Amino acid sequence: MDLEQSKNDIEFRDEVRQFFKDNAYKMGTDYAQWRLDWFRKAAERGGWDVPKWPTAFGGPGWTPGQHYIWEQETARANLPFDLPFGVGMVAPIIMAYGNAEQQARFLPDIRARTVNWCQGYSEPGAGSDL
Repeated sequence: MDLEQSKNDIEFRDEVRQFFKDNAYKMGTDYAQWRLDWFRKAAERGGWDVPKWPTAFGGPGWTPGQHYIWEQETARANLPFDLPFGVGMVAPIIMAYGNAEQQARFLPDIRARTVNWCQGYSEPGAGSDL
């Protein structure tokens, strides 16, 4: 297995670092607003706000290596790469199994982070029965 980074990967890493330098810490101190502004800025880069989404749904179309670099660099810069539940868990299911009407209804709001999703668990006999 060759673990050397390609020239394209090195250039991508440099691009990500520059994007962070230019944008990440210039958006104010209100964390909730900062987070929305951060993802908006990432969206302007062509799907960087939804890094694991396919291009058909607005994602960047990155290689696995680019995903790895993105996660490394966001961790290095102490930035949020943890995707909200809707972006990381619900949207992929809607993309895979939802019809066109469901995709059109839910995916734009999930991407814009204007709706929140959650997952509930039931543990019979443990006091959390639904």
